[in-house]
Amino acid sequence: MTDLDVMRKLPIRYMEEVFNQRKFAVLDEIFATNLLETMRQINMGFLSGFPDWHGTVDDIIVEGDRVVNRWSGHGTHTAPLMGRAVDDAERSDAEERRS
Repeated sequence: MTDLDVMRKLPIRYMEEVFNQRKFAVLDEIFATNLLETMRQINMGFLSGFPDWHGTVDDIIVEGDRVVNRWSGHGTHTAPLMGRAVDDAERSDAEERRS
């Protein structure tokens, strides 16, 4: 497996194993030590607000040492998240690009 293949698989692994399967231990394998605690807080915080979240990586571009992906997902906003309270559980769909 080439470095490009490894880089291409990381966003898929992150989405599938961390977000969709809730395997937070995978963060230890994907992120540098200095980012682990922050990423754990971000991911667990997001999923506490959207407990039924399911995402898909739609596109991946690898060029040089950079990986960019476009993802989409959906879930029900059931708990406060980033200062936004929930009046009634609402279904949300999202699309995002990340590098």
